[in-house]
Amino acid sequence: MLDDIMDRFDDEPAKQEVVRFLLQHGYAVDEENGINTNGMSLSDSDIAATLDVDRRVVSKTAETICQDDELQQIFRNLSSVPFLEKTADVLGLSVITVQVDDAAETGLLADIAQVFTDYEVMIRQAVVQDPFFTEQPQFVAIIDGTPPEGMMIDLKKLEFSEGVFFG
Repeated sequence: MLDDIMDRFDDEPAKQEVVRFLLQHGYAVDEENGINTNGMSLSDSDIAATLDVDRRVVSKTAETICQDDELQQIFRNLSSVPFLEKTADVLGLSVITVQVDDAAETGLLADIAQVFTDYEVMIRQAVVQDPFFTEQPQFVAIIDGTPPEGMMIDLKKLEFSEGVFFG
């Protein structure tokens, strides 16, 4: 489906960059609020400055989305979700990141979750990054305290694991 969305902007790489940014951040697009996060409008100029594209590219991308029934159904229903990765330390939580070699492989999430289960570690939040948005797909878990001895080693032993980081 993501490829279908990008195909709508096939000959316009700057618009594709805007679309990827909107999807990555969960920013909605609708005629009433334009580009928004949970109903709060975001300025085309600010988004353009962040992406280093012309403001008109952002405006035209939003306009295209609003004029396409299928894109409208997708983008008007997006929402932002708080991700605790950068605030975990302040909240007394820890972050464990597992980088994987092939995010398209099935069963990755189940295998990783099984290691957490084996060590009786509760995952407070988990985010799996889509390879569509990043060159290095990864699983990020927010947990209470520090991981038990041996858990990081077992995560590294998973056949698809390219790296495991704690911090």
